[in-house]
Amino acid sequence: MLYRKWHRNWVIIIIIFRKQWIFDKGEFGIAFISKYDVKNIYIHQLPGKSKEKRQVLAARLNTSKFKKKILVVNTHLDNSLDNKNEELDDLFTAIEGFKGDVKFFCGDF
Repeated sequence: MLYRKWHRNWVIIIIIFRKQWIFDKGEFGIAFISKYDVKNIYIHQLPGKSKEKRQVLAARLNTSKFKKKILVVNTHLDNSLDNKNEELDDLFTAIEGFKGDVKFFCGDF
């Protein structure tokens, strides 16, 4: 997993990338970019029968700016409906186990 933190115009930028597979000399996976520091990172492998395995990347923000614990969940689901239904069932079960008072769910559905 790639975790980078740098300053740009006095704003801290966090980039997290989790490589899933290599295809045609390129790396494919799921990413998360934030201006807030990250306290916890959760990664969950989704089930499915396709060769391109899907995963969930969730990050709990480490900031006192908000009064609640913020969790951002990102995924990219399979485009096949057969796989997508199984992935969604598993995804919602997995999210319940991730810590956070407010959960933002984003990605390519």
